[in-house]
This record gives sequence, structure tokens and C-alpha cells, in this order.
Amino acid sequence: MQGVLCCVRLRRFCHFVVNLRYFDLFIMIVICASSIALAAEDPVHENSPRNRILNGFDFVFTGVFTVEMVLKVSVDAF
Repeated sequence: MQGVLCCVRLRRFCHFVVNLRYFDLFIMIVICASSIALAAEDPVHENSPRNRILNGFDFVFTGVFTVEMVLKVSVDAF
């Protein structure tokens, strides 16, 4: 019974976070930053310091988008 209660609390928290006004704004800002980072990459010099930094940002962007997906699926799919 406690497992079900924990799951309900987690879903309520996810629902609260997903429906925050600032959550969508944050995701839109991250999408824009990801697009700018993608456009700033240099395809000719793949091992340039700028590309290495942008590669690190790609991992951060992927993590943010993964968390967004998990939150939205946990709220909408069940």
C-alpha cells in the first residue's frame, strides 16, 4: 500500500512541475540554446576547443530533454 501512495505522490509532484508556467519557458529557452549551440559548431575543425565545449553542452541539453520527457510521460501516460 505504501508503494502505491509513494507512486501517487510522485505523479502529483510531476504533474505540479510539468504544469508550472516557468517549466515551459525553461524548456523553450533550452531549445533555443541547443539550436544556437548546434549552429555554432564548426564542421571543418571537429576537434577545436569550441566544438569540445559545445559537445559538453550537448550532453547537458540531452539530459534536460530526457528529464522533460520522463516527467511528461509519467504525468500523461498512466
